Amino acid sequence: MKKYIILAISIVFIAAYYIIHNLFDDFNSDVAAIASDVKHPASNPVPMPPVGGDPSTNKSVASASTSTASKTNAYIYVSNLDSTTVSVCPVLPDGSIASCGQSGNGLNAPSGLALTHDKRALYVTNQGSSEVDVCMIDKTNGQLNNCTPTGNGFAAPTAVAISNNGQFAYVVNENSNSISICQHDKANKSLSNCSIILTNLVSPSDINFAPETNHVYIANTGNNTIVLCAVGPGKELIKCHPTGSDFSAPQSVTISTNDKYAYIANQAANSVSLCQVDSVSGEFSNCQFTGSGFNAPSDFTLNSVGNMAYISNASSIMGCNVNPDGTLTACTQFNGNFNHSTGIRMVGG
Repeated sequence: MKKYIILAISIVFIAAYYIIHNLFDDFNSDVAAIASDVKHPASNPVPMPPVGGDPSTNKSVASASTSTASKTNAYIYVSNLDSTTVSVCPVLPDGSIASCGQSGNGLNAPSGLALTHDKRALYVTNQGSSEVDVCMIDKTNGQLNNCTPTGNGFAAPTAVAISNNGQFAYVVNENSNSISICQHDKANKSLSNCSIILTNLVSPSDINFAPETNHVYIANTGNNTIVLCAVGPGKELIKCHPTGSDFSAPQSVTISTNDKYAYIANQAANSVSLCQVDSVSGEFSNCQFTGSGFNAPSDFTLNSVGNMAYISNASSIMGCNVNPDGTLTACTQFNGNFNHSTGIRMVGG
């Protein structure tokens, strides 16, 4: 009998041991669960305090760490006449210009700029070497690559314009007071079979086509005029004559995207002229100054929708709003370590 009592007591102790052990296991599991609820999940680590204090006091650092490329809406190209480079400036969605870098290779006193219609290549006139280079545009970062001479027979070229059908290029020769025409290969962007088709100009500096018509405009800097020409059956320039008035050493002539207005950069007067354009004849009328703050302006470019203009100054860029009536307002200066900024063109925007 005594033996059975001892066995029963042993069984009770063993059972009690297991019950107490399980209770402690459950307690530990509950504690671990509570602790895991208090911790930040691995996917949301504990926030670290910002370096240098409150992020509101480090806005410039935060904006600098954000990739400019992710904000870039377009690129502006500016030729530096007193150097061997073209500046590449990212344009932000609000129209302001980010920090500019240098691009291009083998250039010599680059002056005029012109884009192919597909915006994949940029032509650069080199006054120092009397050559025209074609540079391929890297659309990921706006850089100019593989700049190589194309065409021949130029004399201190200052500008290039591609015909509206993309088949021909017209090059301004300042030293010979003439215009050359070249065949334009739309595939490989090369210029060939160049020949002079117009002479008797006076220090010409720019040439541009109206976007929607067959009118061609030449900035005839030496005698303060803008020359209007038609394109003949052989693609020669015919019926050339002055149009508009009151220009002062005009360096460039640009037609608005809707063909209603013309903008002329008057280098000697530190001004930009706005003229109305007759849609049929192409003649200029009612020319008047518009915008402000210019300093020896050279060239003019518009964004794709025509509501923002950028003008190259002697050592800066002016950005202006374009109103429905063509006038320029709210002009703002942007600096970018330019070296006699001359030609200007925009991709995107």
